[in-house]
Amino acid sequence: VLAEFGKSNCSILITEPGTNAIRRIAVQGPYADEVSKGVLTLDGDGLVPRALRTGKIINISDVREELDYVPNWKDARSELAIPLKKGDEVIGVIDVQSTELNAFDHDDERLMGIFAERAALAIENVRLFEAERYLRIEAETLREASAVVAGSLNQDEAINKILVQLERVVPYDSASVQLLEGGHLEIVGGRGWPDPNKVLGIQFPIPGDNPNSVVINQSEALILDQTSEYQSVFNLEPHSRIRSWLGVPLRVRDKVIGMLAIDHSEPNFFDSEHIRIATAFADQVAITIDNARLFGNTQSTLAETQVLYHIAQALIHSETLWEVLQNLVDNISQFLPAHLAALNILDMEKSNITETVIAGAAIDDIELADFDELMDGLTGWSIRELEPAFSPKGSPDPRESEIAQKRRSDAGFGSVVIVPLIYRGNVLGSISVVNRDDQPDFSNRDIGILETIANQAAIAIENARLFEEIQWLATTDELTGIHNRRHFFELGRLEIERARRYGHSLSAIMLDIDNFKKVNDTYGHSVGDQVLRELAQVSLSGIREFDILGRYGGEEFAVVLPETQLSEACITAERLRQLIKENTFKTTVGDLSVTISLGVAEFSDDIPDLATLLDLADSALYVAKQAGRDCVKFSV
Repeated sequence: VLAEFGKSNCSILITEPGTNAIRRIAVQGPYADEVSKGVLTLDGDGLVPRALRTGKIINISDVREELDYVPNWKDARSELAIPLKKGDEVIGVIDVQSTELNAFDHDDERLMGIFAERAALAIENVRLFEAERYLRIEAETLREASAVVAGSLNQDEAINKILVQLERVVPYDSASVQLLEGGHLEIVGGRGWPDPNKVLGIQFPIPGDNPNSVVINQSEALILDQTSEYQSVFNLEPHSRIRSWLGVPLRVRDKVIGMLAIDHSEPNFFDSEHIRIATAFADQVAITIDNARLFGNTQSTLAETQVLYHIAQALIHSETLWEVLQNLVDNISQFLPAHLAALNILDMEKSNITETVIAGAAIDDIELADFDELMDGLTGWSIRELEPAFSPKGSPDPRESEIAQKRRSDAGFGSVVIVPLIYRGNVLGSISVVNRDDQPDFSNRDIGILETIANQAAIAIENARLFEEIQWLATTDELTGIHNRRHFFELGRLEIERARRYGHSLSAIMLDIDNFKKVNDTYGHSVGDQVLRELAQVSLSGIREFDILGRYGGEEFAVVLPETQLSEACITAERLRQLIKENTFKTTVGDLSVTISLGVAEFSDDIPDLATLLDLADSALYVAKQAGRDCVKFSV
């Protein structure tokens, strides 16, 4: 840009998502040091905010004639502001200033418009890359914290390790874990203090004039953007350095037992995203404390120690939600012991069972109950009351229906223990253990162990769900449900390496919806999104299971076809073209029809990487567009 415009300054300003701020992230030019680096606001005066609000190019021949002109360089005489757009959304502005009057003409506007389109795409790709990278780090960090909880019964050691993991995703200056003891909170652990001896043991009265009381009494997270609101607390050492503060409650079985607090020396540092992450880690701390307490009460019993240890090890090595569930019931059945152990994951809103995992000697004889049958028995009582249910053998239990009692008797079951799985007040499901009617009843010790396991299981199940969800978000295009661009390139790169190593054939297809802008302009972007979603699913039906389909960007999709020569890839591309043309896309404005253009290219040894192969396919796609659209062309 500077080479084109000579003695000018050029800046790039980017909006900050979720705020009203516009930040100047780069400035170059012979007078760059003279340009103000301050943060602008979207509703402020000046050319940049105006370009952001209108989404239009603004060319000012003489800035001194503009009444609302806000100078950030005193020698500027003319200025050109070009919005950076992602679809209809303006994400920033390129701002070029010159010492000359009338420095920019229509050709300059056109040239800068082209440059802005490419710059916006590059910036958005970087943002997407950083967001996906952050999701991966968050998922892995939470997974490691879960392993700490599962693998340690030493409270101080586990808390410190969890807080180390938390700092990876939520930077803080110091953190403290505070437990309720009578009418006060007491700091029992944490990290980041210059002198821990001055902090450990500090007490905060509950209730009292402190933000800790708000967190405990309202059982909700709290952010202080400016700690001056509580001068009586934050004017005193060792708290006087704190400017931002975040507190989240620690809950065990939906009871608040304390809180986790983190702080920072910068004001306005924490936000709602930090609350979400800190709350997840607070759950890890709470279960660690509860496990340590329960272990302290039962450490003399070798059998209980064995159960906790083996289940902890099983959870550490569980990769998926299904493995978490199966490892739990296998260990419960083995170490309790129980004739049968079952774990049900329930969807209380839809009144159905989403997962059932069983283990034990009776596994081949058991007939699985449906949701209504479960709620008709002791499981229903336990879930409604949010309490464990124990029923000894040999006598009817009034908490279950006569039909449920008969099912239990016909199965030859004796004593039963049901423990609900509860996470942050929500019922996730239940764990059930039963013995035969010729076996002894479960003991109070057995029930206590099962409660401990249930507490650990609830957090492990929710973590496994969260991990799978984050993994999905990091690899999947949220709109269409197929591979996102980053994951598509990862999978495609592996196929390129495999084809090169073993001399196998491989081809790629680039496809683009014809005249898609007309769909958006006529019916709106929500209808356009509906078309993109259905097109992705129809395309999946037209390729093989091991072919790789990804959203390349906008209305453009890409396919990598392993073990496929050019002629075969062209047949696949033609099949996709016909499928899309013959398909009627159902939308909120009625049935729509679209066509696609496709470009095909085959991999060869002189092609260095996937990006080059896709460029060749994209060039063929361009030829298809020039040939009238709705056709297939290939690169030679």
